[in-house]
Amino acid sequence: MVAIQEKISNVLAQLRSLATIELTPPSQSSAARLASRRLTLEKEKPALKAALTKFDAEDAADLVRLRMDLAACNTTFIEKLVSLIHERINAEREAAAEGSVPLAKRLDRMIV
Repeated sequence: MVAIQEKISNVLAQLRSLATIELTPPSQSSAARLASRRLTLEKEKPALKAALTKFDAEDAADLVRLRMDLAACNTTFIEKLVSLIHERINAEREAAAEGSVPLAKRLDRMIV
């Protein structure tokens, strides 16, 4: 957008400089060519604005998609972490239960 505005400014500057010289067929031709160029550049501005808006929208959509992917990865990680903690707790319970069996047998012999 900045470049197109600079081009339009340059064309306008050239048109102003042509206005200071004597009108001849070549200068009139140059003026018509420059005026046509300025109009063409002006017509390109809405298309460039639309392209920029589309680019910004796509960029924003990608950011949302990336955040959703990150949230999904975090959820998966936390689920795996919870699963590992449950496995560790169950293993500790089993080890404690296995360790208490001989103690219970010894206590049972003492009581009988």
